[in-house]
Amino acid sequence: MGNLEKAIEKLEAIIDNWEDTDPEYLPSNLRKLRHRIFFVHRVLERSVEILIIKKTSSPFTDKISNEERLGLNRSILIILERVSFIRKIEILKDLGVETTKSLYKNLLEVNKIRNEFAHPEAFALRDYEDKEERWKILTLLVEAMEEFNKLFAAIEVNN
Repeated sequence: MGNLEKAIEKLEAIIDNWEDTDPEYLPSNLRKLRHRIFFVHRVLERSVEILIIKKTSSPFTDKISNEERLGLNRSILIILERVSFIRKIEILKDLGVETTKSLYKNLLEVNKIRNEFAHPEAFALRDYEDKEERWKILTLLVEAMEEFNKLFAAIEVNN
């Protein structure tokens, strides 16, 4: 093992120790739940960005070169990276992308839970230790992803 790997392991051990001794310690099941929430939120947010890019750049596809289209897409993405998740969903609607009420509600709920885990109030995440609460969140994450995948597929077929 090289010096860099040893240094990384040492730093990770320090951070793990901090997390393990934090007064607001999260048990491993909540750490896994947090990871899943962050993962699903990231995938959903990137997918929303892709749809926005497709909708905004598609009118120009046959009028500009591939290189220009890629530049346009990168520029749109740079702007979108500074826009909140909620606003991105609103932009999708403004661009004529129809979401079901269920999908819209699930996207908002995933964002709310992600924010709760990213910026927790003292000991508030303990509520999620309840198995039924974890089941509800995991169900929400799967439903949101499945509904969004259906929307994404439908848009791909129509384009």
